[in-house]
Amino acid sequence: RIFNSNASNTNGWWLGTGGGTVPSSSFSIADNTTYRMTFNSSGNVGIGTTAPGAKLDVDNSAAASTAAISLNSQTGQNSQLLMKINGTLKSAFTSVASDTSLRINHNGSDRLTIDANGNVGIGTANPRAGLEIANGSLLLKNSINNGSATTIDFALGNIQYTTGSCGALTLNNMADSGSYLLVIKGATSATCSFTIPGLTAHMPVDHGATIANKHTMYNFIVVGADAYISWASGI
Repeated sequence: RIFNSNASNTNGWWLGTGGGTVPSSSFSIADNTTYRMTFNSSGNVGIGTTAPGAKLDVDNSAAASTAAISLNSQTGQNSQLLMKINGTLKSAFTSVASDTSLRINHNGSDRLTIDANGNVGIGTANPRAGLEIANGSLLLKNSINNGSATTIDFALGNIQYTTGSCGALTLNNMADSGSYLLVIKGATSATCSFTIPGLTAHMPVDHGATIANKHTMYNFIVVGADAYISWASGI
């Protein structure tokens, strides 16, 4: 049945077997006492909401364990979401049937690929590691100021510095294939030693004391269970 909410036609129309308060100036489809779809006076379409704020507004808050939008394709066919500007394709999200990868295409080229093993490629469709970046560089977080702390957490960033003097330092969260930089500028001359949980630290053969009030740079390269260290002092 089709209903109008009042005689003056100000509240809107709804189609269904029942409903609560009819959304103002809209056309709605109701099921029992719940509005399932609403078309408002701006031309917006709401699914699960009677107040759509965009051309298509899907609200799934009442059923959080269920996907709000599901795309399905037949065996051997890609599943794809396309985005256009003025009718021209600009971006696409594609689940590729042939290799079960997910690819993000922008301006005609695949920019990011997640393969079947979870490897992520930026600028390459065949990533060989957890993250592979082709034809570009990686911009890391800002350097971290540790004050005079003697425990450094490299999960916060791989370039860090401290104003504490050398001595026994603990370096946490270094990962295989990682590259890290620690800059030390202490008020007194001292020799650093490093404890790196899970890794064996290999100090440079010429390692010695730092120079007071001068920068000392320590570079760490992690290979497997080993951390190889180089240094430059008196900078």
